[in-house]
Amino acid sequence: MLTEIPIKELPTKNIKEVESTCKASRIPFLKTEDLSEVSDIISANCYLEVIVYILYFMNIEGYPINISLPETIKLENLSSLPFICNVNRIFSYQRAIVDDNSIVTEIQVKDLRPQTIKFVEELVNLNRIDPIFKMLFKSQQSDLHINSNSSNNVRAYIINKETKNLENELISNIQKYLLWECINNNGIYGIPISGLSIYDFENKCFQDFIRFFGETYVVGSGEPWKSTHLIISKPEENSLTPLLESKLRFSLV
Repeated sequence: MLTEIPIKELPTKNIKEVESTCKASRIPFLKTEDLSEVSDIISANCYLEVIVYILYFMNIEGYPINISLPETIKLENLSSLPFICNVNRIFSYQRAIVDDNSIVTEIQVKDLRPQTIKFVEELVNLNRIDPIFKMLFKSQQSDLHINSNSSNNVRAYIINKETKNLENELISNIQKYLLWECINNNGIYGIPISGLSIYDFENKCFQDFIRFFGETYVVGSGEPWKSTHLIISKPEENSLTPLLESKLRFSLV
C-alpha cells in the first residue's frame, strides 16, 4: 500500500514559511498563576490536549510546536487572553511569533510543566488516551535527523488508501488538529515520527487514521527503512465541510 516516490516529488512548495522579519518574543505581562491543576484546562480544549500528548509521547527535550492563532493580535494584548494564560500553566516555555509591527500570528510552546506530565501519566496508566499517539510516537527515542552517512539512502513513500464516503465518519481530536494545521498552512503539514517501519504504515489502524487526508507521505532512511517524518496534504474538505465548520475550528481564544 506504499509506493516509493522521488524525494523531489514531495509536496513542499506550498509550505507556509515564517517571514524572515518575524521573531520569537517573550509574552509581556504574563503571570505565572496557580500551577497545581491543569486537568480541566487540557480536557476542555482538544487542540491543547493533542499538543500535550504529542510532546509527551514524542519525548524530545526542547522540541517546539507552533500554535496557529485564528486571528492576529497585538503583542501587548496577548496576555489578557484566557487561552494564553492556560498555555502558560501547561508549558514551561511559551513565545509569541511577532512581525515588525508587534502583530502575533503564532505561539510557540515546548517543555511540559511537571504537573502536566503527571496528569498525562495518570491518563496513560488508566488507558484513557487515544492509542494512535502511542502508535505514531512509539519509537521517538530514535534520531529524528538523518545523519550524513545515511543521506544518500533517504526514501519517501506515498501511502495509498481506499476511497470511501467520509460524510458520517467520526473524527478524532488528533485528526482535527492535523486538519486544522494542514488547512492553515496552505494545504500541507508535517510532523516528525521516528522509527516506524513500512509494516506500521500498512496496518488497518494507520489506514483508518489517514482517511481524512487527501495525500499522506512518509520519509525515512536506513536498511531496514525507518521513518523520520509524516507529511499530509490536500485534506478531504468536500466531505468534511460540516466538521470543518462546527467541530474543527474550535476557539483558541
